[in-house]
Amino acid sequence: MADSDGKPTYAVHDLGEGKIMRLAGGFPIEGFKSGLQYQAKGNDLYVVTYPKCGTTMTQHTAYLILNDGVPLSADQRLDIVWPHLEEVGGDFVEDKGTVLDGYKLIKTHLYPSMTSKNQDAKYLYVSRNPKDVVVSFYHHTVGFPRHYDFASGSFDTYFELFLDGKVDHGDYFRFLREALDRKDDSNVLFLRYEEARKDRRQ
Repeated sequence: MADSDGKPTYAVHDLGEGKIMRLAGGFPIEGFKSGLQYQAKGNDLYVVTYPKCGTTMTQHTAYLILNDGVPLSADQRLDIVWPHLEEVGGDFVEDKGTVLDGYKLIKTHLYPSMTSKNQDAKYLYVSRNPKDVVVSFYHHTVGFPRHYDFASGSFDTYFELFLDGKVDHGDYFRFLREALDRKDDSNVLFLRYEEARKDRRQ
C-alpha cells in the first residue's frame, strides 16, 4: 500500500541549508552521514550513477576487466565486493573495502557535486534515457513495499514525483547535468547505458 497521500514513503535526511535527500527506508542514517564525510583516495574507483542507470552492469563489467575476465564467485556478494558508500558508510569503505588490481571499489548514487573528488581517483559515470529510468525506478519502488510502502502506487503519481526530483537520491536531471559537466575530466569515463548494451565488447 502507498501511504495516506498515495505517495511512496522515504527516509528524509537533512543536508543543512534547507536541502534534503530522500532515501529508501532502511538506509541507516549513520551510514549516510559517514558516506558524506568520506574523502576520496588516489586509488579509489567509483561507479557513480543515478539509480536504475546500469549500476550493476557497470560494476560487473569493471570487475571483469580488473580481474582478468574472472567473474565473482558464487560465494561473493556484489554489495560487499563493491560497497554502496552512502549505505555502509565511509568507515566501512576505508577499513573493509575491496582492493582489486590496486583499486578500492566504491559505488555511489550521490550527486557528483556531493561525491568526494581526488585527481588521482577514477570515476565511471553512467547515464540512461530518463524514460527508461523512470519506468525501472517505478517498478523498483513498487517491488519493495517494506522500504517504500508503495506496492499499489500508480505510475502517474510516481512519474510526477520523478519529474520533480522527489524520489530517492533526488533529481535525475540535476544528476545528469552535474555528470556531464565532468565528462571531459581526465579521470572520468562517461558511459551511456544504451551504448554499453548495444555492444557488450566495448
